Amino acid sequence: MPALEPPDPIKHFIEAALRIDVDTMFTLVDWQLTHAADWARSFDNPALPEDRLVEVTESGLQEMEHATLGMVRNRLAQLALHLAQGGHAQPASDEQRARARAHVLVPPVVRPLPPHVTDRLAAWRARSANVSDPWAVITGDRTLWLMLNPERDRIIIIKQSAMQ
Repeated sequence: MPALEPPDPIKHFIEAALRIDVDTMFTLVDWQLTHAADWARSFDNPALPEDRLVEVTESGLQEMEHATLGMVRNRLAQLALHLAQGGHAQPASDEQRARARAHVLVPPVVRPLPPHVTDRLAAWRARSANVSDPWAVITGDRTLWLMLNPERDRIIIIKQSAMQ
């Protein structure tokens, strides 16, 4: 049985990483779905004071909706150096698939938020429920977890800690 090939956006991301082409890597990532679930989880953190909620919400939404290469250049460069070590990609196991999907799924927020933020989170929640199965990109002693957004045209980077 031949080895399975990862979907094109994941292949293109790996190819760009091997060239240390962070500009292309940036365009291949769905930054909103990469961060939306963690962002949503942060609102119900008791350490976030009520009097700062609106300020934090508005600044976070601006960052989420207008991610720039400058904001993530170092992270992408680190991923590129890691992937440049070589390795292989493989589909996730059932357990890994469940963990990845649970991490990416945007949860409901208990605290009251401005309506435009609630609407945005609802849209991300709907999109996050339709992501692809994850792939493991294994290089040396590290695994990078990637999945496709619902449109299947960009990747979502899954935090390593979500998969442990």
